[in-house]
Amino acid sequence: MKQRETMLYPTLERPGVVEIVLLTQLVVLFPLFQFLPPWVTAICLSCIGYRFYLKRFNKLLPGRVITAVVGLLGGILIFLEFKTFQGRDAGVSLIVLMFSLKLMEMRWYRDAALVLFLSFFILVAHFLYSQSILMTIYMLVALAVILSALMALNRVDGARNLKSLGWTSGKIILQALPIMLILFFLFPRLAQPLWQMPSGSTGTTGISDSMTPGDIGSLVTFTEPAFRVKFASQPPPGAQRYWRGLVFSDFDGLTWSRNQDPFRPAFTSQTDIELKGTPVTYELLMEPHRRNWLYALEMPESMDGIGRMTTEYTWLRRFNLTNKLSYEVVSYPESSFGLVLDNRTRQINLDLPDDYNPVTRDWVANVRSEYPDDEAFIQMILRYINQQSYHYTLSPGTMAENTVDDFWFNKQRGFCEHYAGAFVFIMRAAGIPSRVVTGYQGGEMNPYGDYMIVRQSDAHAWTEVWLAGQGWRRIDPTAAIHPSRVEVDLSQDWLQREALFADQAPSEWSQFAPSMISQISLMWDSVNSYWQSEIIDFGAEDQYMLLQMLGFDYFSMSDLINLMLVIVGLIFIMSTLWILRNRISVDPIARAYLKINHKLAKSNLQKHDDEGPLEHLERVKESDAKLAAKLRPIVTMYIQLRYQNKGQQTIGDVPSQSSKLQEDFLRRANSFSI
Repeated sequence: MKQRETMLYPTLERPGVVEIVLLTQLVVLFPLFQFLPPWVTAICLSCIGYRFYLKRFNKLLPGRVITAVVGLLGGILIFLEFKTFQGRDAGVSLIVLMFSLKLMEMRWYRDAALVLFLSFFILVAHFLYSQSILMTIYMLVALAVILSALMALNRVDGARNLKSLGWTSGKIILQALPIMLILFFLFPRLAQPLWQMPSGSTGTTGISDSMTPGDIGSLVTFTEPAFRVKFASQPPPGAQRYWRGLVFSDFDGLTWSRNQDPFRPAFTSQTDIELKGTPVTYELLMEPHRRNWLYALEMPESMDGIGRMTTEYTWLRRFNLTNKLSYEVVSYPESSFGLVLDNRTRQINLDLPDDYNPVTRDWVANVRSEYPDDEAFIQMILRYINQQSYHYTLSPGTMAENTVDDFWFNKQRGFCEHYAGAFVFIMRAAGIPSRVVTGYQGGEMNPYGDYMIVRQSDAHAWTEVWLAGQGWRRIDPTAAIHPSRVEVDLSQDWLQREALFADQAPSEWSQFAPSMISQISLMWDSVNSYWQSEIIDFGAEDQYMLLQMLGFDYFSMSDLINLMLVIVGLIFIMSTLWILRNRISVDPIARAYLKINHKLAKSNLQKHDDEGPLEHLERVKESDAKLAAKLRPIVTMYIQLRYQNKGQQTIGDVPSQSSKLQEDFLRRANSFSI
């Protein structure tokens, strides 16, 4: 019974088969480990390591009951982790866990084949997390590993010749490239995806919907792009590159936050907006920040179909941004807005919490009496910041409960959040409507791609004050103590900080390295930007334009499908003809021997794949001695032709001994009958 089972389900005893299957699973799962819960990663690595241990020391596999129990417990833990089995993270975690536990049941050929075929499916899951060019290159390498494992699984020598397996896998991928490219460019693209995998709950990167001193300071050390901008003409000067995002009008004594009521979409006409100056046209590619607000220069003319303007002149979309978003904007940075201020909005932007920062309140009351004019008072505060010993630093230390009092009179050290928050508090204490605005300031042009990169390190907070006849006017108090702050990228601020050791001068390498690293970073970002815009974002409109360039002006979806099928079909036909032309033909000796075997099969005496000619002859003799005597001379000549006289050739017109033997063999074989 065991022998019959082994014949039906071949074992995995060939050299290196189990090992290469385990290696394949590790390669396929490795990029997913950074996105899955740590305990899922630990279980997967434990399964791979334990299966290797069982193979290495020839131990028995655990029973199916144990595997089922572990799988059930894993499913329960995943549900407790995500509170659901739906969504990207929960779904991928469950699939990966079951995929790893399958190793504990891998006994036969079919089990290993199933693991390898599932690897193709798991490989696609990587694109749910990353579509970068590096991930694509890694997936091609992983694909080659899977193909090598499949070939090793079906070879007698298993995985002994890894170099040959690798070369063959590479050739298979190269041969498939034409069909891959045809499917990429001609497969019908829809304007909207058929489905979208929910992303689940993950951490966000970027500006928060509230501001407490220290929040933006934690972002300035991150150089990841927040968005990229391609201008239709020359970019605006640095003083106008304020990428407006959120407005904070509510203050509880510690945290600035949005006023929920004014944040509703504005349905009234924009009569209080006066578009002035030269318009700036640009395309903005935003990285996913899992929030619903958008960024733009002041003041966007419109964002039809992308977002809606709020009563605080910010822009928001209906859904959170979970994928990259590209949109075109026309802005007027010199515009005036909020020319009319209703009483309710005025009161919102004058409110201050009671019993907070009494020292600052008293100081403002004294100074305000000397500068009753709003414009004069604002300029006096800016001069005060510039002339007093205020410092810009990313390490201001902790503040006392009355944060504005402590910062303004004691610490006098902080970054944009501290200055913006203190400035708005002072303005409101003086009776001037004001609010905090957060977003990004500046940006860095990438000369290799002709676009601007705005990074998380460019996160900034500034203020707006309302003045009669001018509307809301932008004031950046941070620039008063550090004028270069509005011109220099904050990500370079580390070059301006005090050294850890004052007596140690910077080395030449320390001055050269940032420049070299920056150049490499810009070049790589340019490559990624091209990959994103030309490959990842290749959609229905791009496909239509490509077909127009090729001369196909009027093409329906059915025409596109037919064209794709015709081209792919032609490739298959040409490949088949090429294979048939170069196929290995069966020589006359082997063909005659196969005919004899077919005749013996009628008496159930056919030759088995694991038998040699002499072993087969002995088995025939046990069943029919006369038939074996008739078969023996034919088998003897076959062995001589196949194994003993292989090097003899025909010389001139005189047949050699091998040729005469071949003629005699073919004559006897063709006349053989049972």
